[in-house]
Amino acid sequence: MNLTMPKIVRLSSKGQLVIPKSYRDALGLTEGSEVVMMVREASIVLVSARDFAKLSRGAAKGTWGNDQKQIDRLIDGERREWE
Repeated sequence: MNLTMPKIVRLSSKGQLVIPKSYRDALGLTEGSEVVMMVREASIVLVSARDFAKLSRGAAKGTWGNDQKQIDRLIDGERREWE
């Protein structure tokens, strides 16, 4: 299956959607996995929380703190806001 091709999914009456199995497998998502959801222009972007933390740490160095603990606190605060 080509994961770069668009896939249509249906939104439930509760606002839920199902991530197709091939996409979950490609991202290593299993039951209970956390994802980060962002809106970019007219798109919704989902990133596994594990990968987002790795990406954020690299991009955040020098932006939100020069210390790994400062960056980790920022990310933890953002995660708490999602709860």
